[in-house]
Amino acid sequence: DTKLTVKKAKTPTVVYFRYTDATGKTITTQTIQFVIDKIKPSVNVKKGKTYKKGMKLQFSDASGIRYAKLDGKKVKNKTKISKKGSHKIVVVDLANNKQTMRFKIK
Repeated sequence: DTKLTVKKAKTPTVVYFRYTDATGKTITTQTIQFVIDKIKPSVNVKKGKTYKKGMKLQFSDASGIRYAKLDGKKVKNKTKISKKGSHKIVVVDLANNKQTMRFKIK
């Protein structure tokens, strides 16, 4: 038995391996490729900052976005925010990394 530990990686990790089955037969070299995504999605607002009414909320992530919620309601990328006051954006990527920001619109 061999353990493999891979820490945070931004690029794909490739592992080459051979294994022996229960009868002692060695199987040819196999390859697996994967990315361990521990990076939160990016959002174009900063924690505690105030923005002008009508600004467009933007978010992205290399693995893709699972969902984004503004004040508890699902929103799409580039949604225009016109309601004044305090807001909370939560963006979750396909690897379940979550970015949460609270900001204001004046």
